[in-house]
Amino acid sequence: MNDVDMRDGVLLKSAAEGGDLTPIVHDEASAGMEKTTLKGADMTRAKLTRANLTKANLVGVVLSGVTISFRSGGGEWRASLKNAKLRGALMNGAVMKNMDMEGTDFRETDLRDADLSGSLLIDADFTDADLRGTNLNDTDIRGTKGLPKKFEEDEAD
Repeated sequence: MNDVDMRDGVLLKSAAEGGDLTPIVHDEASAGMEKTTLKGADMTRAKLTRANLTKANLVGVVLSGVTISFRSGGGEWRASLKNAKLRGALMNGAVMKNMDMEGTDFRETDLRDADLSGSLLIDADFTDADLRGTNLNDTDIRGTKGLPKKFEEDEAD
């Protein structure tokens, strides 16, 4: 499924387990992907602007180099991974700035060199995640689990 354009697509409760979705392009308002199941899918270099992946099941998904949109100047959240399941996903180099990722499961996720700056990460679980080189500047990490002391100390400064 190369060069998939989901501009008018809504994938509520859909499944694409193990599929190759490289690269997905979706740049319309509120890309409706709530409760989507994409277990093991390859979404390398996907670009998802204003994507709503609330409660999505992305366990084991490859999201290397993915770009998911940011918050507008007015402070409105434009992309959401709230309560998403990303356990074991490959997300090295992902750009996911200013997102709502409250309660997201990042356990055992490869987040090396990812940029999560400005994101809401309240109650997210980073247990056994690889966070080497990850940018967590200006994030809200209240109630998070599994963050190395380095990140907790940076937030306290």
